Amino acid sequence: MSVYNKKIGIGKQGVNFLRTITDENECYFHEIVQENDVGIDAFIEFTKNGENDGRCIAVQIKTGASFFNVDKTICKIPIGTHYKYWKNHSLQVYGIVCDLERKEAFWISITDFIYQHDSKISNSEIQSISFPIMKINTLDTVTFGTIFKPMVYGLLPHISFEDSLLLSHSSFMVEKLLSIDLLLRMYADNPKSWDRCFAILNEETTAELLSKIAMYFSYVSYNPDLWGKLAYSRETENYVKKQMQVIDKTTVTKLLNLADDGIERGTIGQCVESIISIIHNNKQILNEIIEEYHSTNIGINALLMLSYYDPESVVEKGSHYISLCDERAELIVDHIKEFKGFDLY
Repeated sequence: MSVYNKKIGIGKQGVNFLRTITDENECYFHEIVQENDVGIDAFIEFTKNGENDGRCIAVQIKTGASFFNVDKTICKIPIGTHYKYWKNHSLQVYGIVCDLERKEAFWISITDFIYQHDSKISNSEIQSISFPIMKINTLDTVTFGTIFKPMVYGLLPHISFEDSLLLSHSSFMVEKLLSIDLLLRMYADNPKSWDRCFAILNEETTAELLSKIAMYFSYVSYNPDLWGKLAYSRETENYVKKQMQVIDKTTVTKLLNLADDGIERGTIGQCVESIISIIHNNKQILNEIIEEYHSTNIGINALLMLSYYDPESVVEKGSHYISLCDERAELIVDHIKEFKGFDLY
């Protein structure tokens, strides 16, 4: 007498759950029969306006409580013997963990995870792909089309303004970073988008987050090396510029600290300089920062910008700056004397 295999049955339910979601979004779900499963359970072919456009991904599907932690905040996919197969697969590989009780699934790019943790996986330091449950990786019939599919295509997901604001308060950095892209690309003409990003600039210290904000802000201050433009009106632009013009010393210091690679074309330093260039009392602020941070990169970056904006004053106080800072200050002063100015770019 045969006995029903519950594990296989639950696995099939997960596969069917994902098949239903895929079908409801007018995409193609191609299941791989179990005996041929070597780490991929199915392929999903996407469509645009009902037509196949050639975009296809491979998916590994896991279903059941054993693939979650106790409080169901973390998903776990064992790597086992699949590491090299996933790493070398010609398609992007995604992992999907299904919760049949909640009628939701949660996804991660296995391809990206392996790229980010390759050495630790190869030496068995990491043996499973663990990832948190977030709003942006929750998969159901709606989010398949609004979030999952656009992100597979490398596009911004379709998230409302209100939900984008909520994401900016997330405890997950990936959601905060995405919220800035959403607020300042999809909703750039809404002043509240900029208000929230100014608040983040004041509150946060994470360089990755601040650098992204600095990049977007430098569109308003006319960074010449940024491609394209943001979709905002002249009224919104003036609203943002007025706030940028009164950025205080604390925030300028925070921005200068981002320019680890100096201030050159194509760097975050150029974005920072572009912002500081339109602050009303920027020379005074830079002078104060040089006095306070003279022995650090922050102080040197401030001196470089001041030399760009007001080379004559730097020469006048050259001996003072040289006594404060290291030999870089002397090189800057000598450069201004020889070339009658200082061009950062």
